[in-house]
Amino acid sequence: NASFSIIATGTGLTYQWRKGTTNLSNTGNITGATTATLNLSNVATSDAGSYNVIVSGASPCSSVTSNAATLLVNQAVAISTQPISTQTLCTGNSVSFSTTATGTGLTYQWRKGTTVLNNTGNITGATTSTLTINPVVSADAASDYNVVITGTAPCTPVTSNNAALVINDAVVISTQPTSTQTICSGTNASFSVIATGTGLTYQWRKGTTNLSNTGNITGATTATLNLSNVATSDTGSYNVIVSGASPCSSLPSNGATLVVNQAVAISTQPITTQTLCAGNSVSFSTTATGTGLTYQWRKGTTVLTNTGNISGANTTTLTINPVVSADAASDYNVVITGTAPCTAVTSNNAALVINDAVVISTQPAATQTICSGTNASFSIIATGTGLTYQWRKGTTNLSNTGNITGATTATLNLSNVATSDAGSYNVIVSGASPCSSVTSNAA
Repeated sequence: NASFSIIATGTGLTYQWRKGTTNLSNTGNITGATTATLNLSNVATSDAGSYNVIVSGASPCSSVTSNAATLLVNQAVAISTQPISTQTLCTGNSVSFSTTATGTGLTYQWRKGTTVLNNTGNITGATTSTLTINPVVSADAASDYNVVITGTAPCTPVTSNNAALVINDAVVISTQPTSTQTICSGTNASFSVIATGTGLTYQWRKGTTNLSNTGNITGATTATLNLSNVATSDTGSYNVIVSGASPCSSLPSNGATLVVNQAVAISTQPITTQTLCAGNSVSFSTTATGTGLTYQWRKGTTVLTNTGNISGANTTTLTINPVVSADAASDYNVVITGTAPCTAVTSNNAALVINDAVVISTQPAATQTICSGTNASFSIIATGTGLTYQWRKGTTNLSNTGNITGATTATLNLSNVATSDAGSYNVIVSGASPCSSVTSNAA
């Protein structure tokens, strides 16, 4: 409210207040237009101007006009647009709080709570209608950003509503998953990531395909992905998408390669036992699966090489040709090695039994002439494994009957011979299977 007063003396005084040269009347916000005091209530800027009063006395006294009195009306401060009540940002971004207001000679002072802000560091516009923080950091979070708007005196300053700033930390991966892991099928693998940020979530992927906790996979949505009992089909590139609270962006990790080498597995073992006659050929074979297989045949723990009668010492099939007695053993085996880190596998032992071939070193005497009633004998000397003898007269096998003894030994005996005993005698010398029998010369 505003009022103008005058004190005057004279006879029969009357008053007429004017704005400039326009007479005022008691209308609207005006009262006392014809009294010594003019009152204006709830003034507006349109009420600003120059006021005066004409004071008149009893005739014939002249009227008197007062000095002019100026009314200055400053527009009261009024906020037409409050700052946005809440804004949520990710660290590193920019935020602005704005207000619009009316009033005369407005000035602005932004505050955080009751703390006055200045244009320092990441803050600009602290004394304008728009406050900008760029880039925001976690420490900028607060629930009570406000602006005090001051107009020209005597108008009262006005404080805006509080505006909240929520700051979510951006996703940062501090430790990437191991770039490459090489393992053997049937073992376990894991990939881990260490990250910081607000409200982190994880999604592991193989290439661009999201993984879930099925089959041999666990931890598909945690910081550590676990794969158990891996197969070669698990080979590939793995990565994780780390997401933070909105509006922070997701961040993919580096790719991590998993190489799965097939474990060594023997599908066909060498034949358990083979029995041969010296001079023949023998082979031991195996079939196996695995990555990058190599073979090493052994006799017990002694490594075999491709020398002498041995070939294929580093292949799937070991061959010994010809076999000799010294080759006999109960523990031929092969060590099969795959690509690291897969463990080498040793086959079952395979026995090689060597029987010496039959060899007659001394034939029976070619011819004997004796007198009936005396005795005769034929002898042979032979070598070989498990020798047996069968004497014959011509092609007829003899047995220990009548005057015959030693029919199945190295020496055949005939006692008290008769002329009917005359004839051609020979012996069949047999060795252990599979060695062939040998027939002596005729005697």
